[in-house]
This record gives sequence, structure tokens and C-alpha cells, in this order.
Amino acid sequence: MLRLTMFARIVGILLFCLIGAVLSQALDANASSLNAPSARSRCERAFGIEKLTSDARKQLERGETVMAVESKTDSPFHMIYGMRLMRADAELAMAVISAFGEQKNHISAIIESSVEAMQGNFTRVNYEIYVDHPLVPNSRFTSNVFTNKDSDGGYLQYWNLANSEGISRLAFADGYARTVPSGSGALLVFCSYNVPALEVYVDVSNKLSSRSLEKSITEMGEWAESVARDSKAGEAYLRAFRRMIGVSRD
Repeated sequence: MLRLTMFARIVGILLFCLIGAVLSQALDANASSLNAPSARSRCERAFGIEKLTSDARKQLERGETVMAVESKTDSPFHMIYGMRLMRADAELAMAVISAFGEQKNHISAIIESSVEAMQGNFTRVNYEIYVDHPLVPNSRFTSNVFTNKDSDGGYLQYWNLANSEGISRLAFADGYARTVPSGSGALLVFCSYNVPALEVYVDVSNKLSSRSLEKSITEMGEWAESVARDSKAGEAYLRAFRRMIGVSRD
């Protein structure tokens, strides 16, 4: 009986090591193919209200967060767009969104956000993002983020992937946030295209990503509006933001 127990343990350990090795090879092979020097799907920077259906435009005007999905990408994963009108001007809204270290306090999907490096309008940010699935660990990655004043009078923030590790690591990421003047407030346009290195639970992942992003965009808008109601807080965000992008108005 003792010999059988020891034999079972040894077989179990060998199987565990074998599964781990196969999974690691699959991740590396998939990541290599995804990072091959071919044309990648990227978020459409000019995506705007005109791309929405009439029903979606009505939802937007009612103050709701509106989502749109592009399923024709170079991977099984969807490119997800979201929009929301905010009672905050375009500069202040982007100033709030650019407070990277505070994002974890206002956006529930962000478990951790910390600035690793900052120089001018460039910021490298470490993230841990909550994954709402019992079999998938949280996503951890580092983004290179760039923020600029846009030609339409608004602001553009875009990012790419610097590094990602672990079972749920990303092989590719592209995204942006735009704040566009709209009446007395601003329109927030957001795009996210994340490609996990391991293609598992694809349908579930697409649904969860869209739902999570919709909630995050809503929370971003509410955060910006709460700051807009506090002039002293708003000025503090604006000063930090203007220093970051090299604009002086003090």
C-alpha cells in the first residue's frame, strides 16, 4: 500500500510538471505568433458618435454609457469602444483620468495602479486588473501611456503594452481615451483591444471585458463630474495635468 501511495504521488508530480511545461510552451508559442511583425488590429482613433446607431445616440443623450464592439480583429478577442457624456470640460476630464495613482480608488476593476516612471507627457504605469472568472487570475501588466492635446480642442491619451507576466498575461494591447468638447461638458470616447497570450474562455472573456469596461467608463465619468463640482480639487488636478503635458496657465 505504501509503495502504491508513493507511486501515485510521483505520477501526480510528473503529470503536474508535464502540464505546466505544455502550458508554458503554448503560451510562448501563442505570444510569439501574436507578436509577429504583421499588421495588428488597432483602435480607430476617429471613432465618434456618427458610428453609433440612432438608439445608441439616444442612450448617450440620456446620460448612459454606450458600448460598441468590433469583432473583426486579428485575434478571437474583440475590440471594445465606449462613450459617455460628462458634466466636466474636456481638459478637466482628462486631467482626472490622468491621475494614474488614484485610478484604483475610483475604478473598481483596477486593483492596483502605480506610476513606475514619468517624463513629460509619457508615463509608465503598473496595473493589476480584476478578472471576474473563478479559473482566471487577475491580469497584471505595465503600460506605456502618452497624453497630448488633440486637434479638435480635446485631449488624447493612448497606450501600448510594455510588459505582462503570468498565466493571464497579455500578448498585445492597444487603446486610448479621448475627451472631446461637447456643449458645456465633454464626450469621453474609450477604446480597448487586449489580446491574452492564452486563448481560453474566449467568448466568456469577450463578454466580461465589455461589461467591465462599461462599468469602468461610467466610473471614470462619475469621478470627473465629482471633481468638477469641487473647484479647489479641480484646480489641483489641472495644475498637475498641465505640468505633465507641458502647458503653463498659472
